[in-house]
Amino acid sequence: MDEVESLHPARLEVETGPKMRSGQEWAGLVVIALLAAGLRLWGLDRNGFGNPYYASAVRSMLVNASNFFFGSFDSLGLVTLDKPPVAIWIQALAAKVFGFRGLSLLVPQAVLGVASVMLTYHLVRRVFGAGAGLLAGLFLAVTPICVAVDRDNLPDPALVFVLLLAAWALSLAVETGRLRSLLLAAALVGIGFNVKMLAAFVVLPTFYLCYLAASPIDWRARLGHLTATTLVLVAVSLFWPIAVELTPKDRRPFIGGSRNNSALDLALGYNGLGRVFGGRGNLRPPGDRRPPGMNPSPSNTAPGSSGSPPAPAARSTGPAAPSGGSGGSSSPGGPPGPGGPFPRGMPPMFGGTPGLFRFSQPLLAGQITWLIPLAVLGAAVAAVRVERRWPLAPRPMALLLWSGWLGTHWVVFSFAQGIFHEYYTTIMGPAVAALAGIGVVALHDEWRREGRGYLPMALILTAAWQAYLIGQYADLRRWLLPPLGLGTLVGLIGLIGARRLAAYRGSIPWGELATGVGLVSILIGPACWSLTPVLAPGNGVMPAAEPSPFTGHRDGGMPPGPPPFAMEGEGVEKLIAFLRTNRHGERIFVAAPSAMEVSPIIIRTGESAVSLGGFLGSDPVLTRDEFARLVEDGQVRFVLISGPRGGPPGAGMPPPPGGMAGGPPGGMPFPPGGPGGPGNSELLAWVREHGKVVPPNLWQEDKPDDDDEPRDSAGGPFGPGVGPAVMFRRMRRRAQLFDLNPGRGPLVPASSTESRQISISSD
Repeated sequence: MDEVESLHPARLEVETGPKMRSGQEWAGLVVIALLAAGLRLWGLDRNGFGNPYYASAVRSMLVNASNFFFGSFDSLGLVTLDKPPVAIWIQALAAKVFGFRGLSLLVPQAVLGVASVMLTYHLVRRVFGAGAGLLAGLFLAVTPICVAVDRDNLPDPALVFVLLLAAWALSLAVETGRLRSLLLAAALVGIGFNVKMLAAFVVLPTFYLCYLAASPIDWRARLGHLTATTLVLVAVSLFWPIAVELTPKDRRPFIGGSRNNSALDLALGYNGLGRVFGGRGNLRPPGDRRPPGMNPSPSNTAPGSSGSPPAPAARSTGPAAPSGGSGGSSSPGGPPGPGGPFPRGMPPMFGGTPGLFRFSQPLLAGQITWLIPLAVLGAAVAAVRVERRWPLAPRPMALLLWSGWLGTHWVVFSFAQGIFHEYYTTIMGPAVAALAGIGVVALHDEWRREGRGYLPMALILTAAWQAYLIGQYADLRRWLLPPLGLGTLVGLIGLIGARRLAAYRGSIPWGELATGVGLVSILIGPACWSLTPVLAPGNGVMPAAEPSPFTGHRDGGMPPGPPPFAMEGEGVEKLIAFLRTNRHGERIFVAAPSAMEVSPIIIRTGESAVSLGGFLGSDPVLTRDEFARLVEDGQVRFVLISGPRGGPPGAGMPPPPGGMAGGPPGGMPFPPGGPGGPGNSELLAWVREHGKVVPPNLWQEDKPDDDDEPRDSAGGPFGPGVGPAVMFRRMRRRAQLFDLNPGRGPLVPASSTESRQISISSD
């Protein structure tokens, strides 16, 4: 026996591995795996390509190695995604092997979700036994937001899986004191950084604390190990950002989401401090950049000018003040903070109001909190029952790991002032599931051995919380509340009866059966919510599990279907046909202020449709002068701008009564100036001034008037019957197409035959 193991005799069971699994455990594991796979794979083709922003990048990344490495959104390599590319690499590789189609992008995500379920089972099982492990896997398999996100192509499933692998490596390092396992954990967190940047670092305080409190080696050695770990973490995390920074700016795309074409600014600003404190948290004012291979000559003149190039325009370093307001404010309820497209304190459709009770808001609570009372009380009882000594034994260390994982994310998400969506809570799923699985076993053992009422209390509290969540939906109360209440009552009566009949129980495990009935009753709610992404197509941009398939209307959040600003259906087919018919050698197929306007075009055609301002249109990808020279060089002709009359989104929309919670009073939470954001308002003004509006009948399908269009049954924040779905339909219908080079020839309408051929080929 070596010195490391002798310091912790209790570790011997963990070190030698779990005992051979019984047939019952194998059967349970197979059932859980099939359940997880079924919820994530059944009817997956209904979700199309998932989030069109990432799907467009996958198609563009297949063009060349540079696009693949940098994660370019468009085929020309003009601008990247606003996230690192590691998670999208997985989808691109699958598309390379199986062809570019929706399932090639979505199936790897579902596989990662099932793998996370199995890994959570393993991590809990190896310390707390088969029962706790199976329950943890079951709970994660039916966690609503995890099901919804695993059916989409967002980076979050990859982040969850990588961090679970890091937790596994950390557990080995803590149990053995071996540096190589700790370095592996650090490298995996570093990979997580290149999946979703600082979102991966929220677990780091817990990881460091676990190693300090539970490693069996001398404290000086622990500090040395953690120092080496930090160096590896930094090296792996910064591999991609440093490679980007070392590449000349004219030989790579603009880094989407940054204000100065810097991957480090993206990591620390938009994808870091900006998420917590609001705005972008940008490091410094943006610098100039020219797109690779399209460097316009300063000697050229812009079309429509009087023989000289337009006057140089100073690049804005912050948002322009909206009409009638003060610019530069970052306070809640005010205009957006510096460089940020959203104000501090997101409106309800963006994750709810920040604060102590953020997770009590029904739409958000319905994603992740169904088992929170059981997890918290069960973890507390388990913590009291475990052996307390220093360094920590495996069980208290595991409790510290999962509790810290859940607690840090709960605090960060509750008070985050920046962009926050319901699907971010996916990362909390494994911790909630693990603590609930551990808690059930601990509570049952406490009830069976000591007769203490913690298990009935946990069932009552969990059922009461779920009754509150279900009670928010009148259409579901009569269907879900009776089985929830009846099952909980039967479980409680069975637990009490099992204690009294303990002497006569014989071979029948009455207590286990009663506990099982109680667990089934409190799984009805989350299972129902988990089915909703399976029964209806999800929203690829902001996936969430909410009971609209059962109620017939949404309770908030983004509407299903096409994303904001994007063309849809036959409209985009006719637009593509028109652009192809009237293309005369332009390198850029069509330009638009934001990514969502051109994503459907890239997905269907792979053409060089470009976003002039990144995802939301607020990135300073090109100056006005640079774009004007591209037009003069004949590299771009058409620009598509959404919104009423090609103006800002939300213009002309009825303001919500009293303004959106946490948003600008009476206004939309979009960049001042609309698509294109404050940093691109001069460029768009130039387009409107020098471009000629293309008659809508040449490229748009006929759309109904406002009075004839379908209304949102539940209404919304923009007036009676006007929710997000209606608002976005109006914005798409009122889009305008500008011709910046009418001298290229008369506009020819697209033939219906060509439009139908595009539609068939896109399927």
